[in-house]
Amino acid sequence: MLITAIELKQLIDNNNNELCIFDCRYALPQPTAFQTSANALTKGKQAYLKGHIPNAQFVDIDAELTGEITDSSGRHPLPTHKNFNQKLQVLGLTPNSKIVIYADTGNLFAARLWWMLFRWAHINNVSLLDGGFSAWQDAGLPVTQNLPQITASTHSFSFDDSQHVDMQYVQHKVALKEQHFITDARPLLRFNGEPNPIDTVLGHIPGAVNHPCQKNIDKKGYFLPQEQLVRDFSVIAQYSTSDPIIHSCGSGLTACHNAFAMELAGFSHYKLYIGSWSEWTKHKNNPIEK
Repeated sequence: MLITAIELKQLIDNNNNELCIFDCRYALPQPTAFQTSANALTKGKQAYLKGHIPNAQFVDIDAELTGEITDSSGRHPLPTHKNFNQKLQVLGLTPNSKIVIYADTGNLFAARLWWMLFRWAHINNVSLLDGGFSAWQDAGLPVTQNLPQITASTHSFSFDDSQHVDMQYVQHKVALKEQHFITDARPLLRFNGEPNPIDTVLGHIPGAVNHPCQKNIDKKGYFLPQEQLVRDFSVIAQYSTSDPIIHSCGSGLTACHNAFAMELAGFSHYKLYIGSWSEWTKHKNNPIEK
């Protein structure tokens, strides 16, 4: 699930025909920019065009990993099966692809594509570059501005919607006054309802436990050793004896980072609440805690 920069360089040097590398660098826009996402697209794509890992394709989180945003949805709903299947074909993916994904330091947003491929599309060989693009640069490895030539695939992918839950599922859990059934990957201040530039409504879902996704990585953006992740997530996993743990965040992006870290720790009994806080707060009757 994790690959080092040196290991990735060796795969590139070996001209592995099944190797697919994806650059998901991204900058979270402010609420006024969420509808157009121009800031995020510009920053991510500009970083890619300035220099990227050889053979990497750029994947835009807002334009390609997000479906239609509505008055009742969160900020990053899933695309339709048809649209995402077409995207995977354009990217040249097959079930035999060896996939490596990276973003900025810590891979906080790259994990969204990992979840969509590994858990939603059930593609087995999907890894994150540990340390992200910074790890590649720190290792002194070459970057390029050349755009890869990709041959589209014709494989038809299917998607497992049992891997995520909807708002009604969460509402039912809240109505039962269940505790610790859902994690929130946002920073503690946002979880506690402190004013911030991202959340238009402050607080968290009742019954949620805060596990900021930054807790999964060290100061350089590398994932913590597995034994540390096991200790951290065993506390969360103990509440998933029957029903799975639900991972959430602000809009369904960094929740995937907690999902990846939990999987890395050996705990796979979880699902994702795609809508997360941005969907929950669009529905005025949903209760809020601070």
